[in-house]
Amino acid sequence: MLTNDSQDPVQINVIGTTGQLYRSVRFSKPEPSLSARISLTGMAYGVCLLDIRQGKSRVVRKIIHVQ
Repeated sequence: MLTNDSQDPVQINVIGTTGQLYRSVRFSKPEPSLSARISLTGMAYGVCLLDIRQGKSRVVRKIIHVQ
């Protein structure tokens, strides 16, 4: 999971339903509203998959279903 106490930058890759990369968003460090911004980023593009990376080893995949 993402940790707010880590100083590693967070990168969010917004991936569409057919696998194309819509946008890559990078935050210099985690912040309290990060999860809300992640959800809004996904909903703005109407995608179903966000590939979220923090540091070198963490990979979080968050599925978002947009109606």
